[in-house]
Amino acid sequence: MRISGTFLKSKVSQRIALLLFIAAVIPAMLMTLLSNQKLNQLIINYEHQALSEKSRTYALSAFSNLIFARNRFEDEINAGNKLYEANTLSLNFGQKNVAMFDAITEILPDGSILSSQQIDIPASFLQRLNTIKPNVIHLTTWPNKPSTANYSVNLVLRQVDRNIATVYIATINPRYM
Repeated sequence: MRISGTFLKSKVSQRIALLLFIAAVIPAMLMTLLSNQKLNQLIINYEHQALSEKSRTYALSAFSNLIFARNRFEDEINAGNKLYEANTLSLNFGQKNVAMFDAITEILPDGSILSSQQIDIPASFLQRLNTIKPNVIHLTTWPNKPSTANYSVNLVLRQVDRNIATVYIATINPRYM
């Protein structure tokens, strides 16, 4: 049987052809739109879950590194080492030695500062040294320089022995984190 081009010449056949076209196209477009929205939602959920897991892993890694640095800092102080002379506290990551601390500073009871490197300790922090709880390591931050937005992360220990207070400050290397 051969289809001739004359079947669309009548009004009834044109309406039937239009209704069939609409009956086929509208559901297909609707399904395309709905499946696209669902697929986008699934992708967003997957990416959110992956990002949350990466953030969690990074946070746990940074926390673990901070705990390790604190323990190493405390061990070196308890061993009586002159930390400001030894800037060799590092950790071996594969083939690279990464310095754990950028600078280690010791503030003696007379106020003199011994440091492995020049660091800028804010005056506001120096004024409240006596308010720091003794013999406990504290995690503090302050701007690297007053004009920058970068902050340094520091471990601070105010060690009191026979009413003589010595303050140790270790500035953590950002690459170590």
